Amino acid sequence: MEVIKNIYFCYKQTQMLKVYIKKIFLFCRLLPIVEKVNFQRAKLINLKKNRNFSFENPTIILPPDYYMYETFALDYHKIYYGGLETAEWVTNHFKNHFEFKNKKILDWGCGSGRIIRHISTFIDNSNSIIGTDYNLKYTTWCKENI
Repeated sequence: MEVIKNIYFCYKQTQMLKVYIKKIFLFCRLLPIVEKVNFQRAKLINLKKNRNFSFENPTIILPPDYYMYETFALDYHKIYYGGLETAEWVTNHFKNHFEFKNKKILDWGCGSGRIIRHISTFIDNSNSIIGTDYNLKYTTWCKENI
């Protein structure tokens, strides 16, 4: 039990340190630069996997890389298939409580559509699905592409 407490303590300390460092970058007005560097790093780390995904799935339209980076991750496979798994889990969870017939479904904080794009796969066409997000560029992209 003591080991678990020590691991948890180290985790909390790391999280607090990340917040502290982020505040320093923000205060020095360096946070946008740091975010751009992290974005490019994420692109490089996932480059091969994402190219393979795009080659194997040419018909799947994904949001711009930076939208995915800001909202979830920059791994196309995790974005698409993770969103599919989550949409299935969510709809199955709610099917235990009511029938999806003539319902209005709201995805509050839909981001770039990782989950909302798949919900219609698991319910019938009598339902309407609405996504909302504080960031207009995400909802605009979803409206135009999903």
